[in-house]
Amino acid sequence: MSDEEQKDNPKLVFKDLGLGASVEVTLESSKANTTGQSEFTVKGKKKISNWQLWGGTVENVTVHEGRKADEKLVMNYTGDVIFFPSEKLIPQLEQLAGGNDGVKVKVTKFEKPSPRGGVYTVYQAEKIGDGKPSTDSLTPTEQALIDESLRVVKDGYEITKSIFIISSQEPQYKGVISKDRAEELFTIFKQM
Repeated sequence: MSDEEQKDNPKLVFKDLGLGASVEVTLESSKANTTGQSEFTVKGKKKISNWQLWGGTVENVTVHEGRKADEKLVMNYTGDVIFFPSEKLIPQLEQLAGGNDGVKVKVTKFEKPSPRGGVYTVYQAEKIGDGKPSTDSLTPTEQALIDESLRVVKDGYEITKSIFIISSQEPQYKGVISKDRAEELFTIFKQM
């Protein structure tokens, strides 16, 4: 999804969830589409916050549509959304995605007691559907394995899954590709 398309997508806001409520999101990608920093003031002190914009798809949820001044709530929305997960939710999403696109997650809103006597909001994500390996999240070593395999096929040779996995363990790949990851990479390789 291009930056221009993202601007027009409705926004999913996790703060809108009631306590104990959940929302299911199919993650567009295994990582954020865009990242940045915002500066704001709290009690007279300037603070900087890191943010990530993610894309996904939802079914029958309440979303925000439009810019700040013209923003309106849309009930029972189904389609593409953008969202800004909290800094503590981001690593959960990245881990659950595990380098795959299209992973379906369920995000639930909870409150936890604060050591100072108050409460704070926590979002817990769990994986409820697998996606498919992402070609955007390949390491340089993984990309080198796929590129070399594509060259071999172009030269007229066939590469089976077992040959691909054995090749991934060759010294030029520095032992950083596990056999399980090689199986995932083989799936990507076959789609090219």
